Amino acid sequence: MAYHSPDITLHYPYLRRMSWAQITAAAEDAEIHHDYARALILWQHAYHAATLTLNKNLAVAKIDFCIKRIRMREQMSGIIRKTGTDEILFRLSKHHHLYEKKKTKEG
Repeated sequence: MAYHSPDITLHYPYLRRMSWAQITAAAEDAEIHHDYARALILWQHAYHAATLTLNKNLAVAKIDFCIKRIRMREQMSGIIRKTGTDEILFRLSKHHHLYEKKKTKEG
């Protein structure tokens, strides 16, 4: 797992003035908005700012979550680039059998 060292604050000086609660709130907000790269940076700093083991464990879990989400997005981008639009719609559709019927009626 790649954690930034505490000198991450050199690149993000505003983090020095934030409490652990403020950092985690900002990280959770970034997650809600699907900005996992920003959330990852915030959770990494939260890990180093944490004093309790419980908070460190939470930060580690959230870091892992963000890394997985970033990798998922990269994989989906690759699939989208390699696959045609019709096939993507077919794969993503919950009602793929209805999509297939519509496609056969049209063409």
